[in-house]
Amino acid sequence: KQWYQRRVRAIGDNQLYNLRKLKHYVRNPGLSVTNQNDIREICLKKWEVPNEMRKRRLRERPMETAERLLNSTLFRGFPADLNQENVGAFSSRYSWKCHLRYGKPKL
Repeated sequence: KQWYQRRVRAIGDNQLYNLRKLKHYVRNPGLSVTNQNDIREICLKKWEVPNEMRKRRLRERPMETAERLLNSTLFRGFPADLNQENVGAFSSRYSWKCHLRYGKPKL
């Protein structure tokens, strides 16, 4: 019981200290935390995370994103529109692919 009370008191004291510190920084926004970078390096080392800046991800076109996520080249090589001229290019009625397009249908 005494160990538990000491532990709870220690946690409460630690929280109180940090809340007072936070209050001090909120009241004085011009102050900066001097050891923030040191704490960051210690945490990254403990978590075994590389200490490098995040890189901006390259923007992909929607078709490239779909191919990467689906791990498929399903979206490549579609004819512009399926019509009487290009329908004969398929060897059977099962050898074609379909995708949805925006806009009005051409009949």
